[in-house]
Amino acid sequence: MKYTEALEVLKKGNQRFVEHKLQNLTKGIIDCDHLVRGQDPFAIVVGCSDARVPTEMIFDTRLGDLFIIRNAGSVANKTQIASVEFAVIKLKVELVVVLVHQNCGAINAALNYEFVSENLDFMLSQIRELINETDDKSIENITKLNAFKSINNLTSKSKIIKSKVEEGSVKIVPAYYEISTGKVYFL
Repeated sequence: MKYTEALEVLKKGNQRFVEHKLQNLTKGIIDCDHLVRGQDPFAIVVGCSDARVPTEMIFDTRLGDLFIIRNAGSVANKTQIASVEFAVIKLKVELVVVLVHQNCGAINAALNYEFVSENLDFMLSQIRELINETDDKSIENITKLNAFKSINNLTSKSKIIKSKVEEGSVKIVPAYYEISTGKVYFL
């Protein structure tokens, strides 16, 4: 599926979610037969592992439609970048969405930082850099800046992704999920 069409499918799916008109709720294993043969997702979503952000549901997609990479804060580091590379090369996915969300716990943790562990420190380091680089330290601003930072990481730290974007075969878009309304805003 071309990235323009994939983006439209996500927008329409989110509209159905907001309007309480879901069409693609999985009914269990009976809906999963097609997945045994392999996967053919039409979009990649780099998103947050926050339990309040059920990616397939907010875009009203079926299991197998999205290649989802989740971690706290929607940070794109080596593992996430490698996963996007895999989906772009092996699965031929053209659309990458970096999805951040309202009231993100990782953003809050970075704003109120105190050392807990080396692992958590590494995860929050990208977000903490953003906080130091801007005057507007509101959670919404830092969250949105983080989406753009993750997009920058995807293209600056991967020759594969960068070349696909430059040749026009892959599109990366930032998005902000407003938990209070269910609406996804493509930035």
